[in-house]
Amino acid sequence: MHRDTRPMTLTYKGNSATFDMPGWYSDSSDDGIHTGEDMKTSDRMLSLLKARTAGRSHKGP
Repeated sequence: MHRDTRPMTLTYKGNSATFDMPGWYSDSSDDGIHTGEDMKTSDRMLSLLKARTAGRSHKGP
């Protein structure tokens, strides 16, 4: 396994965001191990995606 970033896509209520996810990745598969620090990246992206989704749902005519 080695340190790398790989694209990850999160989907929330039909809206998606793709970002570079840091972690320890295997050369032989797409499996990865993510530390607490790595997970902060996906947590931030999920929060951003939720905010974007909420902003779209509250926009009126």
